[in-house]
Amino acid sequence: MKAASTEDVRWLDNGFNYLAIGNSITLSGGMWSRGMAASDVNHDYFHIVSSYIKAKNEEFMGQAHNFSVWERYGYRDETLPYLDHYLSPKLDLITIQLAENASDLSTYG
Repeated sequence: MKAASTEDVRWLDNGFNYLAIGNSITLSGGMWSRGMAASDVNHDYFHIVSSYIKAKNEEFMGQAHNFSVWERYGYRDETLPYLDHYLSPKLDLITIQLAENASDLSTYG
C-alpha cells in the first residue's frame, strides 16, 4: 500500500472538506472508480454524501480512501500512519466504514 504524500492531498482553506475512509464499499480498486456494488459512480455512499454536502456548500472537496489494509493486517496500529497525509485540521467531516472483511478480531481492542 502506497502512503499518500503531502502533495497528493490538498484540502480547501475555505470550504467544506470531507474524507471517507473505508474498504471496497467506499472505493474499490482496479477499473472501478466507485464503491463496490454501487450501480454507478453516483450511487455509492461516498458520492451520495458528497452530493448532499455540495448542495449546501459552495466550496467542497471530498476524497475517498480505500484503507482495507486495516482489515487484513494483523497489527492494525501499524497501518494507521498511512492515514497521516490525509488527516488535517481543515477537515469538516470524516466517515469511517471498515470491518466487514476482518477475520481476526483479536486485535480490535
